[in-house]
Amino acid sequence: MEYLPTIAVIVVLAIIIAAAVIAVCTNKKKGCCGTDTHDKKIKVTDKHPDNYKYCVRLSISGMTCSHCKLKVENELNAKGTVWAEVDLKDGSALVRMKEELPDDTLRRIVSRAGYTVVGIEKIR
Repeated sequence: MEYLPTIAVIVVLAIIIAAAVIAVCTNKKKGCCGTDTHDKKIKVTDKHPDNYKYCVRLSISGMTCSHCKLKVENELNAKGTVWAEVDLKDGSALVRMKEELPDDTLRRIVSRAGYTVVGIEKIR
């Protein structure tokens, strides 16, 4: 009976340590934007710029990390006829297209990734 308070303290400490370990292990898989770091990158097979007749630069607000970059690139590259590359330093995406996508469509695609297009510059 004299060891009961000591055992209770040890059990409480074990529970606290277990909760902390679970929290750390769960959170380390998430980026600043909540993306699972194990998301697979959608690979673009055709990386010949001459094969893309249309090109725009999207200015995008809210991207801060490599997870954000991956989300935006994946949403755009999922179109199949698009090759998008995000530049986090200037908050933009260079979007090459084999078939021209309307500005509203590009805005909608980026919005699905959780970000906002604040400007579109036609390059060609």
